[in-house]
Amino acid sequence: MRTGKKSVNESQRPPGAGDEALRMKSREFRGLLRGIIAADPGVTREDLLARLGPEGAADAGLLQALEGEGAIRSREQGASKRYYPGRMKLVAPPGSLTGLQMLILKAVQSSEGQSPGRIAKYLEIPKSAVDRQMGRLVTLKVLRAERHLWGTRLFLGEDPGGLGPK
Repeated sequence: MRTGKKSVNESQRPPGAGDEALRMKSREFRGLLRGIIAADPGVTREDLLARLGPEGAADAGLLQALEGEGAIRSREQGASKRYYPGRMKLVAPPGSLTGLQMLILKAVQSSEGQSPGRIAKYLEIPKSAVDRQMGRLVTLKVLRAERHLWGTRLFLGEDPGGLGPK
């Protein structure tokens, strides 16, 4: 048992007061991060840290914690990382096609006017997968679908390079 005089810190501060202050600061900082990301979806890590200032740069580890909790999402884009609200649906950025979309595009490039069923048979995948990807490729204007009496035929669109809308 200790019989000596209490130190200044022990006598003036109730137990756990420092921990509560740190938790409160962490909550405020989390709210600030989420607010910036919600107001500007796709903000880069560098811009985010610049907005927070030197104090925020020290607490940047909270970005990983928020991402782990599902409150925010991130996506690598080139050399930078971009942050989005957790519930925001992220689609492929313009200019990037999935592997399956590239296979479908190459099949159409090799012989325009093929039906989705023939492409599915050639690629040995379900026709429903080709139909779904065909819709996305038509939306991106990579492919053009023409309806004929005998069914749908696929042709190269306005943007066969797969760059999507400008």
